Amino acid sequence: MSSINLGSGLGGDITISTDRLRLVNGGNISNLTLGIGNTGDIAVNVTDTIEVLGTNALVSSPSVISVSSFNRGDSGRLTVNASKLILQDGGAISSGTLATGNAGNATFDVSESIEVRGVGEDGEPSRISASAEILPPVFQQIFGLPPTPSGNTGNVIVNTPVLRVGDGGVVTVEHQGSGDAGFLEVNADRIFLDRSGEILAATTSGQGGNISLNVRDSLQLRNGAAIDAESFGVGNGGNIQIDSDTIALLENSRINANAIEGTGGNIQITTSGLFVSPDSRITASSQFGVDGTVNINNSIVDPASGLVTLDADPLNANTQIQDSCEIATRSRFAITGNGGLPEDPTQPLQPSTVWRDTRLSEIQSHLTPSSVEVEAEAASALTAPLVEATGWRTNNRGHIELIAASGNPSYSPWQPQPDCESLPDSDRTSSNHSIDPESPRR
Repeated sequence: MSSINLGSGLGGDITISTDRLRLVNGGNISNLTLGIGNTGDIAVNVTDTIEVLGTNALVSSPSVISVSSFNRGDSGRLTVNASKLILQDGGAISSGTLATGNAGNATFDVSESIEVRGVGEDGEPSRISASAEILPPVFQQIFGLPPTPSGNTGNVIVNTPVLRVGDGGVVTVEHQGSGDAGFLEVNADRIFLDRSGEILAATTSGQGGNISLNVRDSLQLRNGAAIDAESFGVGNGGNIQIDSDTIALLENSRINANAIEGTGGNIQITTSGLFVSPDSRITASSQFGVDGTVNINNSIVDPASGLVTLDADPLNANTQIQDSCEIATRSRFAITGNGGLPEDPTQPLQPSTVWRDTRLSEIQSHLTPSSVEVEAEAASALTAPLVEATGWRTNNRGHIELIAASGNPSYSPWQPQPDCESLPDSDRTSSNHSIDPESPRR
């Protein structure tokens, strides 16, 4: 499907609206001019997926959607709208010039993902491009083309959440003649370049093209992938601007803005995390001219931004120590028996408030009647007023029992404090044995 302008007028437009579009084995949608008039535009609007796959080996022609200038006329604009775009095995979408006319701009608005992958049977890569190419001499004679194109290339604008370029695929603005390369801009959430996938802005003698990558989440380059803005002749290297949350260059990948005879380009990177493997590189150099610059702005969050301002007055440690023996008070020691504690620790344990330990169920089943009577006596004893123990003695069965003796109770020597030392000596003795944690048990 094509529209060709052979004269001085304006070529016609091509508009395609469909659910799916698939070009294979050299399928072609093109708008070109062979005269001095401009070509028309191409607009492709697809609700689902566009696939441009493979090449025609007989005529060495790729499956392609293109606008091209073969003469003084300019090529038109190329617009692609789709959910998914797949270019594979040499498939291409391009805006180009082969003569003195200028190439048009190519704009891609793809709502889900773009994949550019592989090379064709003729060795040409799958590509999204705006270019000025030099054809072989036989084609120059057929179409009356100059030895080198002089028209400027157009710009490429890509808007998509995910861009994947791999297996030799390329997204490029390139000029092989004497004109300037265009501008390449990608706005995405994530960009993955893998296995020699490349984003390229290159020129031979004109001004190198510029690359701008605005990536919300991550930019990853692996296995020889590259982002290049280079000049291969007397022209200056292009500039690269990258703004991404994280950037990873792994496994011999590169970001270059180099030149041979001209001045090297400038690289500006803004990121929160930059990871570069030892075999990868970021360079802006010139072999015979002036080197460019590499500026990396690592915008990591300031770690001091989350700090809390503390009180300038130091903390008095003495006010944080609990006094366990207050002045003119007595310590208490009480046994409430089995069954747990009441909800209010100041109240005696009630017989109805019993904590049942299910782990003792097997033991309970083997209790003797005498032990049951002892438990009943202990439970009934809980109803009597509690009196704190002030000493201990040995009963006639040789058992140790706690007693409440008359007079002032004695206190054990544990945790001595100056306030406790102020108590009278009569408070520290008893006719019976005092409760001392250090005393040996029987």
